[in-house]
Amino acid sequence: MPAWSCGAKRWTTCWPATSDMAAYRRRPAVERELMLGRRLVQPIDAVAPTELGGSAPLIWDLLADESDLERIMEALAERFNDPPDVIEHGTQLAIRQLMEASLIDEVGE
Repeated sequence: MPAWSCGAKRWTTCWPATSDMAAYRRRPAVERELMLGRRLVQPIDAVAPTELGGSAPLIWDLLADESDLERIMEALAERFNDPPDVIEHGTQLAIRQLMEASLIDEVGE
């Protein structure tokens, strides 16, 4: 049976704990706030910007300093009233999209 990690402020926010959760940080970029919480982000070395929506702008803000998935999921759990599996899935999806857009880098432990 896996160990579980639970957000400090909400006992209902738990996800399988893994010791190998990757850490991420954002790449240097220029950004512009858009309406409805959206953000336009263009890495310094990119040709075109990427528009962030949903929880991606929040994750982008959390990655101003290096952060791992567990810290990101805890921060989102404090803000949203979603089940842990929804937060985990959404966080992983957003991280994957940010990586594909070359907006963030995975960093070693």
